[in-house]
Amino acid sequence: MLGVLLNALAILLLTVVGKFLGKIFTEKLKDTTFKALGLMILVIGIQMALDGMSKMSQGVYGDFASIVLVFALVIGTIFGVYLKLQEGMYNIGVFFERKFSKQAKSVTSELAEGEKSSFASGFVAASVIFCAGAMGVLGSIQAGLGDHSTLFLKAALDGATALILAAALGWGVALSALSVLVYQGLIVIFASLLAPFISPDMVAGIGAVGGVMIMGIGFNMLGYKEIPIMPMLPSIILVVAAAFILKLFV
Repeated sequence: MLGVLLNALAILLLTVVGKFLGKIFTEKLKDTTFKALGLMILVIGIQMALDGMSKMSQGVYGDFASIVLVFALVIGTIFGVYLKLQEGMYNIGVFFERKFSKQAKSVTSELAEGEKSSFASGFVAASVIFCAGAMGVLGSIQAGLGDHSTLFLKAALDGATALILAAALGWGVALSALSVLVYQGLIVIFASLLAPFISPDMVAGIGAVGGVMIMGIGFNMLGYKEIPIMPMLPSIILVVAAAFILKLFV
């Protein structure tokens, strides 16, 4: 669990630093920095998606890689919308905001005014960025087997990202450390059971779907019409299931 704890701690500490540094940033500097981070995240998402698709096509998915990815994203997103994952994540963020922030508005008034909590926005955006990638899955599996090197690298990357995100989105970014702790911690705990079932093909599929989700976060940060990201999460399960099924018949 050392790598997971370090990852979460890096997010917490750098969020505090970023939040206080944010006070000396002008609005123009915050906006420019936020857009620059959005571009960086978009590039990382594109790279991750393309790399994942390339590995998918070389593995069990073969020529069906693009088709599997499309269907996994479409069907998975339909399930995510039906399960109201986006609303659920925002409600969690709003709950913590109302619990710990004296200036928080009530959920009812926020929904009536059509506004979104900045605390919740920071929590959702940071959680997706820190948890959606294949690095977290791979790193956690490796950590469960005694190798923490990948999670140490992820801790450095997540900390740098949290520094900038916190300046723009505030304290909600810190709560994403809990998402990382739970998400990666569970994988580490059950790594000995999961490792035999998580093939390189599955990891490639997770990377491709995660890359698409991170691209969506990048576009959102650049100020385009908001793309709901959380409903896409079930797509990860579907792309993994597809690898398992194809392995049986190919």
